[in-house]
Amino acid sequence: MDVIITDAVKKQERARVLLVGRAGSGKTYTMLNVGQHMGARLGVIDSEHRSAALYADEFRFRHVDMVEPSVDNYIKAIKALEADGCDVIGIDSLSHPWEWLTAWVDAEAIRTNTRNTVSLWNRAGKKWKQLFDAILSSRAHIIATARAATEWSMGRDEQGKLVVEKLGTKPAIRRDFDFEFTVTGDLDHEHTLRIDKTRCRRLDRAVFELPGQEFAQILLDFLNAGEQNGAQEPTRRPPVNDAKPPVNKKTQPVNEARAGVNNAQSSVNAQDARETHAAVGAPAGEKAVNSFLFRVTSKTGPGWSVAQVKKLASAELGESWKSTATADQIAALEERIKNGGRDA
Repeated sequence: MDVIITDAVKKQERARVLLVGRAGSGKTYTMLNVGQHMGARLGVIDSEHRSAALYADEFRFRHVDMVEPSVDNYIKAIKALEADGCDVIGIDSLSHPWEWLTAWVDAEAIRTNTRNTVSLWNRAGKKWKQLFDAILSSRAHIIATARAATEWSMGRDEQGKLVVEKLGTKPAIRRDFDFEFTVTGDLDHEHTLRIDKTRCRRLDRAVFELPGQEFAQILLDFLNAGEQNGAQEPTRRPPVNDAKPPVNKKTQPVNEARAGVNNAQSSVNAQDARETHAAVGAPAGEKAVNSFLFRVTSKTGPGWSVAQVKKLASAELGESWKSTATADQIAALEERIKNGGRDA
């Protein structure tokens, strides 16, 4: 390998943020509150039994219900949200794929009747690294949460008595992987964020009560300073005013996934957007397909093709919707679109 020496140049980068805290510290809310100021379109991978969706009346975001928190499903979800046009991705939480891997090692050890789990942990470590490769290579800002685990140390005092000492807390993920993040911070029960590790000097040892816009803007200023990194565009903070854009009542185009028609304005109301979420690991059922077809075809107007609506169905229901939908449903969908959203 040839060694090439050049002057160091700071380039624009994407955020990698890790929020660590115990139950009730506000990890999910903080992730959403910071994420809404980091980009134009926020997507959330929710493995906390849809806890993020409880805030859907306060924040606008795309939602992935992580039914089975395997590493492969997390990687699929990250790529799906990127394809959906999300430039900010929240992962709530990173503790679950690590717990899934540890449970897998235990199950494999029992299945193979082995006490030597070194090879199993090597395989689990490679899987974990695949997840972090997906996080670090993502085109979106990543804001992840992790549950806090308490570290203890056993020793002896001056009298020789055995004592247990609390060393502090650490994220409940694989050890030493928190250094991969641009910023790591601890949340307490007062919802105060204390920055533990950062590459941004303005955030070093900073403390934020109810972190949100201020924290996001400092981080964006740091990340956007420097030369443009390839085709990556600098992230601009969206306006604070979260008012919905006016709806064109003549056409009322449906909110389109990025894989479909670009620049389409959304006419699907916030309730529809919250109810339509991708359930990774769970195929779309017939009831979900019926609901989607009725909702979408009742709002499509002239100019929408069958292919465009099918792309939207794949983005919102998953590829399995094609095998779930009946031939009559698809034929009715095509006929309805040809007639400008009306029955023949």
